[in-house]
Parts: sequence; structure tokens; C-alpha cells
Amino acid sequence: MNVDLMLNTESEDTVPFGKYKGQPVEVLLADKRYLDWVMNQASLVSMYSRFFESITIVDPSSTPEHNKMQIKYLEADYRRKLVEIVTGSKFNIRASVNFEPIDVSFDCVGMSFFIELKPLVGDDYPEILRKMKIIHHDSLIKGARDRNGNTYGDFVILVIRDYNGISISLGQLIAFFKSQGIRVVMECDVDGVS
Repeated sequence: MNVDLMLNTESEDTVPFGKYKGQPVEVLLADKRYLDWVMNQASLVSMYSRFFESITIVDPSSTPEHNKMQIKYLEADYRRKLVEIVTGSKFNIRASVNFEPIDVSFDCVGMSFFIELKPLVGDDYPEILRKMKIIHHDSLIKGARDRNGNTYGDFVILVIRDYNGISISLGQLIAFFKSQGIRVVMECDVDGVS
């Protein structure tokens, strides 16, 4: 897979920590091995969350499929279907949808929905989880839980088109992400809601 690391142009210009402290961010991005190690250091990611939010991992080969998934959320009815799956309740969706800085976000009756879209998830799920925890750190902390362990208030959701992992089953993946405050929904389930 050809993966490029890109820097958000509105981000900091220099690395604020570690072996590349004070150097241009591009130097850190060029050292993929060190970057991978840094991304696994929860204390660094937490301490410098604003900096890490400026680093985006892009897989150019998945962009067309990702775009096909994303465009569906322009339709209020499609957003309604996702809300129904996640909350178990039907709402009339009137709010507009945002596509920056995350894949999809919108509000509905005092609830905020932050959605990451993945055409294909496999054994790369730990990296997806790390990225989501960095980007959605504040929402994961704010999200309250009811007595069944379900989050309400802010919903952080991973929508997957296909799963091909071999190290864990789809059910285990769903349970693992749920334990981290992230709901996993299959795109076909949203498509199937009437």
C-alpha cells in the first residue's frame, strides 16, 4: 500500500518534542520508523494532541471509495439512518453536515456525531484506533455513558464498508472499539435501514 504522510498547512512548523525538537515537521515525517514509535507513545500524543492532529495519514488508493462513502452523508435521510442505528431512536435530521477536519460530523437533538469512514479495515485496525483517539480525544472524554456502557452526548463512530482482518473477528473488532468509546457500524447496515 502506498501511504503518504501529509501536514495540515495550518499546523505548527516545528516539532515540539523529542529527537527532532525545534526542527521542521517534514524532518519528523521523513523518519517513518521514529514517527511510528512516537505515535504509539500515549503520553506524547496526549501532551501534544494539537500537534498530532496536524499530521494526516493519506492512502491515495482508497480515496475514490472513501469519497463514495462520504458523499452519501450529504443526504439528511442517510444521516438519519446512521443516527437510528447508533441511538435506537428515530429523529428528523435537519442540521448541515461538515466534512472537515474529519470525514463527517453533524449535530442532532443535542448530540454530536463524529464519523470516520473506511472502505476497508483489516489488521491495520490498531493504527485506525490510534488516529481516531488522537483526532477525537475531546469527544471521547466528553461522551457520557449510560448504565449499559453506551455513550451518549458525543458519538464517535467508525463506519466500515468491508472487513478482511485475520487476527481478530469482526465481532471482536466491534467489541474492542466499543471498549475505547468508539462505535463501529457496517455501511451495509446503514444502507439497509428503511
